[in-house]
Amino acid sequence: MAAAVEEVAVSNSRAQRPSDRYGSGMIRPGLLPGLLGSAAAIAGLWASGTDWMITVLFAVSILSAILFFFCVQALRATEPADSRGVARRSAPAPTPQKKSTVVVFAVLLVIIVVVYNPVSPFVLTTTGTLWQLAQVATGAVIFAAGVLVKTPAPER
Repeated sequence: MAAAVEEVAVSNSRAQRPSDRYGSGMIRPGLLPGLLGSAAAIAGLWASGTDWMITVLFAVSILSAILFFFCVQALRATEPADSRGVARRSAPAPTPQKKSTVVVFAVLLVIIVVVYNPVSPFVLTTTGTLWQLAQVATGAVIFAAGVLVKTPAPER
């Protein structure tokens, strides 16, 4: 008995795929640092007053600095041309409200980097309800920055 064999033509050519197959061409590079930084800030509630607080300071400060770098990348992507006048990659330009959102996140992240700076740890002795609320707010800002800041996807 001969089994019927069916040939299926499979093509991986880009010509058959739509250009916006996976969305708008924007990525969220700060998603993982945002999640980790918010978890570290919330862990600071537990670590306050212990030897582990220096680890929390390092984690929150470094991850906030990484997110700040992604904010700068997102702001640079909104510029229509570079200094030589060469047009950048044709990505969808963010609206002015999104640009201002990125600027607000950048300013807040710089404040977080300075406050959680482990080199001059003036927060190691800080306790109380106000500091605990500040740590929760820090976690919320870092998480929101990781989720909301987008940059153009790199070209392949």
